[in-house]
Amino acid sequence: MGEWTLGLDAPWFLVLLAALPLMWWWSFRRLAVLGPVRQWLALIARSVVWTLLVLALAQPQLIRRSDQMTVIFLLDQSLSIPQQQRRQMIRAVNQAVARHRRGSDRVGVIVFGRDAALELPPLDESLQLPEQIESLINPESTNLEAAMKLAAASFPEGTMRRVVIISDGSQNLGNAVAQAQLLAQAGVAIDAVAVHYPPTGEVLVERLVVPNQVQRDQVFELRAVVTNTGQSPVPGRLELYLRSGGRMQLLT
Repeated sequence: MGEWTLGLDAPWFLVLLAALPLMWWWSFRRLAVLGPVRQWLALIARSVVWTLLVLALAQPQLIRRSDQMTVIFLLDQSLSIPQQQRRQMIRAVNQAVARHRRGSDRVGVIVFGRDAALELPPLDESLQLPEQIESLINPESTNLEAAMKLAAASFPEGTMRRVVIISDGSQNLGNAVAQAQLLAQAGVAIDAVAVHYPPTGEVLVERLVVPNQVQRDQVFELRAVVTNTGQSPVPGRLELYLRSGGRMQLLT
């Protein structure tokens, strides 16, 4: 539901209406030769034309104010967030929809990692997400900017707009801050919910040390510098691949 109101994009032009009395005074004496009836008709016509010209300069707009809300949840599904927390995100969204959705409010869900996908388009129904995300995304990075761009393109017309970001904030692709500023300038409200989980260690390959030049069939030494950021040993396997002729070959 909503109501229509009249707005002006350049209301300062309305000050020109103050010139109407001056125009009447100037025109009244010069139109006296027309006779009383034609004189007043000419004054009225000039006043109407002047008023319409001023209103055109003020750029009137018919604005529809709506109390219908569209909320799009942005769920971080990257590998930096443990699977248990990703399931809790979905449960939190379902609880929020069941508790806060009113009337014809719309709710949508976007999931993102390296890319973003529309898991649930904005619908005016109280749908519940299954715990298993169906959209196929690359979870190896976090690109919040892509998710916000997709949200901006997914909002329907004629409703208030809000995005709710649920993420650990570990962005490594895109510029989320710049995109958030664009959304705010477009009138989109933004809420953020931080995902908390026990810190876990990561195993990072910091660099590979190889000779600058090697000859064909020459045996050479390759050293990998690997760092475990956790507090306890982490089991794993290091595999090295060689690209040859456009193909990847596992080195044994």
